[in-house]
Order: sequence, then structure tokens, then C-alpha cells
Amino acid sequence: MGNFLGDLIKNKEYKALPEPIRRGVELHRHIDAFTDSHEVVMSTVDKLESQHHKYSPVVADIYYDYLLFINWETYASESIQDLADWSYEVIRKYKEFIPERHSKKAEMMIKHNWLLGYGDLDILHETFLRVKKRARFNSHFEFATQHLQERLEDFNKDFNLFFPDLVRTSNEFIKGLEE
Repeated sequence: MGNFLGDLIKNKEYKALPEPIRRGVELHRHIDAFTDSHEVVMSTVDKLESQHHKYSPVVADIYYDYLLFINWETYASESIQDLADWSYEVIRKYKEFIPERHSKKAEMMIKHNWLLGYGDLDILHETFLRVKKRARFNSHFEFATQHLQERLEDFNKDFNLFFPDLVRTSNEFIKGLEE
């Protein structure tokens, strides 16, 4: 639950959460910080700079969600549907910790099985179009899916160089929380 809440809550809301959920928020924030500073991710962002300018990190983040989906079997023994079902169950069980302003989003996520949507290029394109509506500057989000397809092998290589490092640092962080 903490991982789900990581980007949604403010620090004062974080302090009111039960300890196990706070640790999940901390893990989520550790993953974000590690990802944003990783040299391979920064290389991906640099590759997107000419097309997506200041929004390159956003595009890279969404690409990596898609790339995790298509590489899922390399890194996980359970099916992605099983993970999605378990995640939705956790969200339902702990929904009282979701800030009211995000409760509708959580319901829509479950209803439309958003976690599996990461593997569908049409849904990915729709995601970029939704993000474009919130962009203040020219983002070229409408071309992001096309750019991904044109350089899929290159971006997939980056992802597969990065992801084992993310797994390692996440496991180390979790171990540190347990000590």
C-alpha cells in the first residue's frame, strides 16, 4: 500500500500512516530517487531530450513501465495478472489510507485493470495523450509511442541494464528496514 501511496501523499499525511505503510512509502521514494540518478536512466532521458525536451524524464518513466511489462517473465516468477490482482486486493483492503482526492483514481485503476494496460501500445499512447493535457509546455507526447517503437531495441537494452540494479538496491533497502 505504501508503494501505491508513494507519489500521492504529502509529508504530513505520511506521518499519520501506520509504520508498515510508511516503510512502503519510503521504499517507493527510494526507488524513485535511485531511478532518477541512475546513469542508464539518465542516458535514456538524454536520448529523448531532442524530442520531448523537459518532459524526457516523464517519457522515460512511462517507457520503463512498458518495458517492465514486456520483460516481466525475465524478472518475475508470478504472472503479471496475479501481481495486479494482489495489488488491487491490497488497495481495497487499505483504502481508508488513500486521500479522498485520489480515491476515484484508485477505483478506476482497479475497475479498468490499469496495471495490465502498461503492456498495450494503444493504451500507452492514450496515457501519453492524457499526460499531454497537463503539460504546460510543448511535450510532443503524441509522438512518444511512435518514438518508443522506432527505438524499442535501444530503450529495451537500457532497461535491462538498469533493472537488475533496481532490484538489488530495493532488496538492500528492504533488508535495511527489517534490521
